Amino acid sequence: MRLSLKLLCVLSLLIAKDIRYKIQQTAGTSRLVTLQGANEDQVNQPYVRPPSRDDTTTVWLEDFEGDLDGWEFDTEWELTDETSYSGTYSYHIDDDNYDVISSIISPVLSIPAIESQNETYKLNFALWCDLPDFDGDGDNYLEDYYWVDIANVSDVPIYFGTSLANPYDGSSWWCGDPGVGGYLDAWVQFLDSPVISVPADAPTLTTMLKWGIEDPAGAVVEGTCTDGWDAANVRISSDGGETWALLTGDDPYDFNYGFGWIYNDPEYDCGGSLGTVAAGWGGQADWHEVTFDLSLYAGQDVIIRFAFGSDPAYSTPDDNTLTGFQIDNIVVAGGSGEVVFIDNADDQIFMVPAPGMEFVWEQFFYDYGDITRPGGLGWEVYQPGLPFNGNAMMDLADFTGSDIRIRFTGRMDENEDGGNGTGLFIDDVHIWKVEVNNIPQVQNLYAFASDAQVDVTWDGPPGGSYDNDDVSFVDGTFEDGIWMSSGTSVMGTYFGVPYGADAVFANSVSIWGQEGYSSATILHGYDVIAGNPASTPTFTQNIDLTENTWNDFTLGWTFIGDFILAIEVTTTVAISIDADNAPGIHSWANLGGWEPWTDVATYYGLTDGEFGIIANVTTVGGSTPVFNVYRSIGGDEFNIMFNGASLTETEYQDNLVQNGTEYCYQITTVYGEEESDPAGPACAMPEAQTIYEMAHDDGTGETSINAGSMNVLGVKFTPN
Repeated sequence: MRLSLKLLCVLSLLIAKDIRYKIQQTAGTSRLVTLQGANEDQVNQPYVRPPSRDDTTTVWLEDFEGDLDGWEFDTEWELTDETSYSGTYSYHIDDDNYDVISSIISPVLSIPAIESQNETYKLNFALWCDLPDFDGDGDNYLEDYYWVDIANVSDVPIYFGTSLANPYDGSSWWCGDPGVGGYLDAWVQFLDSPVISVPADAPTLTTMLKWGIEDPAGAVVEGTCTDGWDAANVRISSDGGETWALLTGDDPYDFNYGFGWIYNDPEYDCGGSLGTVAAGWGGQADWHEVTFDLSLYAGQDVIIRFAFGSDPAYSTPDDNTLTGFQIDNIVVAGGSGEVVFIDNADDQIFMVPAPGMEFVWEQFFYDYGDITRPGGLGWEVYQPGLPFNGNAMMDLADFTGSDIRIRFTGRMDENEDGGNGTGLFIDDVHIWKVEVNNIPQVQNLYAFASDAQVDVTWDGPPGGSYDNDDVSFVDGTFEDGIWMSSGTSVMGTYFGVPYGADAVFANSVSIWGQEGYSSATILHGYDVIAGNPASTPTFTQNIDLTENTWNDFTLGWTFIGDFILAIEVTTTVAISIDADNAPGIHSWANLGGWEPWTDVATYYGLTDGEFGIIANVTTVGGSTPVFNVYRSIGGDEFNIMFNGASLTETEYQDNLVQNGTEYCYQITTVYGEEESDPAGPACAMPEAQTIYEMAHDDGTGETSINAGSMNVLGVKFTPN
């Protein structure tokens, strides 16, 4: 729809057609390109995610059995006693509702603040998803499906502000987020004037405008009048902001109904109360003057509004030319030159930024009704880890300490060419606090058997502290690189820091420039919270990479603990990969949600390894771990070894074994009285050494002998 997808691997999942979400996993990974192709001989060890969770305290549970005050339901949803996961009732939307997008919205819920780094909050719910028409026409695009959104109603951000970034003159007004260099999905932002008394004589509004907004080409959303994507326009009100009309200047709008408006408020669609102000500009336009005739408002008091809206997919993280909407030198004047209002974003600032909505929905994930997906065969709890896109761990860390609302939305197309089912049922929506064992685990655990002996080795987590130390997981040579055939992704390296560190400073970073794929991009720094990389970066910096060399950048970034340094990977910028150091335990990718790169590479047959990023790190505090070894014999329970407690080395030799019996080992990390979850198991079976090599020469030949025809030469071997 917006991206030309170069399919480089076979997709087993579908992508949405009608509402296309930002870099979905199915689409995103299909657009990954490896310079050398997949390394089929590479052996990947599974990544062991460090944290385990102990579900402790329920914050909120809605089973639809009692008072439903505060819930909002579109007409297609009904409370039903036809079936439920618990009790008697569930909420239901039938797939007989054709060509609809319909939602239920929770009341306002308060998520408590996190009291420690070892806490987080999770969401799950029960569902039965009987939507067989998820791809009725077989075009590999979703037709009937659903999604979950969350809105933070405590913190509605304002993104209009004065900026020195690419201004017309001095500062300019910019609808953008400096952290991303442009805008994100699902924004509605306004910049309003105070009340202006319009001159009676030939009044005009003139302003300088610049924009980098998603191109409207090909914009179609079934069931709506959409003919453009993200949008910017200018509006006017003569009744104090109660109602608004569109201002059309000498630069005509590119479309009439922008999905950037309609997605956020259906009233912008044709026939809606806001449909008359749904037009907009899109594409690219450098600074130019636009003039609007205000004759219809001569002699009246008005408010002038500059507005911007973005839909749920494809924004600056996908295309860094989408820099947003910029405004400068706003002037209202009469025909005789009488200036009644001016705002230059410098020393004359009178415009007022405002959010365009009461709150903003953020997509959590989407899914569909195939039998391989949750709820496809009957009632099931949709648990953390089940989403294949978006917030895969269903983590609410970004919303702690805030009030939120949750929205479930069903999308049904105009037919049932894939079959007719009973629809989507939702029950037992649950939010709870999770205690996280955040003590880092060991990695690269292996067991090697020999005659009456098993040797166990592992890599321990960082210990002690860092003092301007370079932390590297690469050998300095790079066998491959990963880039995108279209769009962008974020890929980088996970840096674990010594457990218990009081402060963490990323002093600088070195990034290897991939040959042929090095240019300007963006470097991001992400905190890791309760074992999960944050969805939004804590730090951002524009960088320019030079190929075939280490590119050094000063940072001075402070993190709360473990962190990720990542770059935006595009069609022109690749991230180098050291395949010799596979599996890429420290390599992560954000393709609509963070995943270990090894998981992505293994699933899609791409090169695995460690990304070419080195961090210079300083920490304050921190502890050095010891290790406990646990053993299981023939599948029995694991027990700590009498000589395997509080080891300081990352190896263990077990001589108390019998040949022909399998022994499995788990290793824990111990800091004082705190012990990690076990890593492993790694298993091996010792066997008698009945095969060995015997030789009587030194491997070099000084002369030769011809035994003659039909004669035989032999060597005698006598086993010990």
